[in-house]
Amino acid sequence: MSMKRIWLALALFALPFASCADESVMFGPGAGAVSGNIEILPLPAEPVPAPRSWSAQAEELVLRAVAMLGVSYRYGGTSPEQGFDCSGFVRHVFGDALGIRLPHNAYAQSQTGHPITPTELRPGDLVFFNTLRRAFSHVGIYIGNNRFIHAPRSGQAIKIAQLGHPYWAHRFNGARRMLSPGG
Repeated sequence: MSMKRIWLALALFALPFASCADESVMFGPGAGAVSGNIEILPLPAEPVPAPRSWSAQAEELVLRAVAMLGVSYRYGGTSPEQGFDCSGFVRHVFGDALGIRLPHNAYAQSQTGHPITPTELRPGDLVFFNTLRRAFSHVGIYIGNNRFIHAPRSGQAIKIAQLGHPYWAHRFNGARRMLSPGG
């Protein structure tokens, strides 16, 4: 059991005793105790997970994305079994890791989230490129250290590339942040 879960359990256990001076609190063999309008229920079998921080969400995204390294490219593909195109890969990773449902189209993905500059890039941000003579025709997930992971093209598999490579640097269209770094 993790320390966070232990502290959560202790805090929830101690909560009923915070008002022990009130003699109307009754502890008995029943399902819970009642004091005025407040019913104190027993702890659930499984602790409720705390909301995940931005960095935990970004880490989960990157881990799920890297787990797909080597999966084949397939135009229109949306699963590891079928293969992925670039937007299908991004959509799958965000859905699988965080339950965020993105459109299955690079241009449509470029219209979601918040625009950021290249100097603001953080792991989990989306990076967009002009690879088909039109803006926002390719997308990948920034993983840090000037690198991104993407489903490149037919005949290749998901791989990591450098943003600074001349091919990608010349075609860079912008970046978007889907996660809120406030957490």
